[in-house]
Parts: sequence; structure tokens; C-alpha cells
Amino acid sequence: MHEYVVKVNWEPQVEPYKRMGTLSSEGLPSLTVVTPPQFKFGIPNNWSPEHLFTASVSVCLWATFLAVAQGSKLEIGPCFVETTGTLDDVDVGGRKQSQITTIHHKFHVKLKNPAEKDKAQKILEKSEQNCIIANSMKAKVTAELILE
Repeated sequence: MHEYVVKVNWEPQVEPYKRMGTLSSEGLPSLTVVTPPQFKFGIPNNWSPEHLFTASVSVCLWATFLAVAQGSKLEIGPCFVETTGTLDDVDVGGRKQSQITTIHHKFHVKLKNPAEKDKAQKILEKSEQNCIIANSMKAKVTAELILE
């Protein structure tokens, strides 16, 4: 078993309910976190829970892909993942509730051997099945391979 401890520190500012805090964990750099501007009292240009939620599955799927690619001896060049989390209102027991409903990844990958496209696709599918964070959430997680 592993545990990950984080702390959000909020201190009243001039505006007592300003939704801005500091996210920290021992040994890690701190981040300013806010409610996003789409919500009342939201603040632009900072990390929000919605960004962090989307980022966590993006980083996990990327790391899983790299691990599976390495184990499968798939040689890749520079790559990046662009991930979109979609916040939507859903009906839960007769009332509206906001949720991240889908998270879609675009894996932009340069293969050393372009003939290994099918292998890369299978590795991405295996990564989706084994991503710890994606397996821990109810949002629908999808990924597509885009060869550069």
C-alpha cells in the first residue's frame, strides 16, 4: 500500500472567501490552486481542481505508455500528450451535478520505425487498461494515437 498526502492551505485575504489556496506535499514544490473562472468567484490563470484532475490522468497514462513501450522495445522519439477534460452537468438521482464526464488524450508520437504503427496502437490500448488513475475514476477515458 502507498499513501500520497497533500495539503491545501487557505488563508483569508482581503476578500474573505476568495477561492485561492496553496497545494503542497512534503518535498514537492507548492502550487497555487483556485476555483476556475467558470464558477462564481473563480480566478483565471491558475491551476484548478479540474485542471489537476485532467492532468493527473494525462501524466499517468503518458507514464504508463512509456513504461509499456520500453518493455515492448518500441523505439519512440519526441512525443507529447494533449488532454481535454470535459465538465458537464449530469442527472444524478433527479438533480443536476457537475462532473468531469470524459477525458480524451491525443498522443502525438514520433516512431523511430514508422512500420510499427500497429504495435504502438496496441501499446496505447494496453496503457489505457493499466493506467492507475484512469482505473480509479468514473469519467470515460479515451486516447488516440497521432503519428508525427
